[in-house]
Amino acid sequence: MDRRIRRTKHVFKNTIIELMREEKFKDISVTDIVDKADYSRAAFYTHFKDKEALLEEVTGEVLDDLSRAYEEPYHEVYPFYIDRLKPENIKIFHHVERHKDFYKVVVDSEALPGFQKMITAKLKDLLLLDFERREVGTEVEKELMAGYQAYAIYGMIMEWVEGGYRYSADYMARQLLLILRERLH
Repeated sequence: MDRRIRRTKHVFKNTIIELMREEKFKDISVTDIVDKADYSRAAFYTHFKDKEALLEEVTGEVLDDLSRAYEEPYHEVYPFYIDRLKPENIKIFHHVERHKDFYKVVVDSEALPGFQKMITAKLKDLLLLDFERREVGTEVEKELMAGYQAYAIYGMIMEWVEGGYRYSADYMARQLLLILRERLH
């Protein structure tokens, strides 16, 4: 993609998040977006059908980055075992930190009412893939275990966001690792 197109889309994406901090998504117009971004309506419509398409693209990119962050330890720790995992291998909280304005807006507003379902479904899919990759053997039904863990990770993320990110991403990674290891005993 051309650098100018990337830059223009990036400005619109940042603008929608910025506007969502100030007002409800349903009250934001394309005019508000282009005025704040200092671009024309034609520029907006060249890249997005409507404000919903813009928000959908932002959300899709965040969820794709979440997947990459979740997968990161598998590239660094092979073969993968939780007891060999180090806090610095866990990148999911660094992902949240990179997108902290997005997460804050989503948690504090009703802009994406289905976001909890989207993120937990994404985490559950990643966990099921994880179980398959590691050939996890357990008496617990894998779907139930993945659902449980997805909501646990989501819960940690929400606690961190609602707490104003008072801990560092590294601290959160250490806490998650302690929780995971505690479960093993």
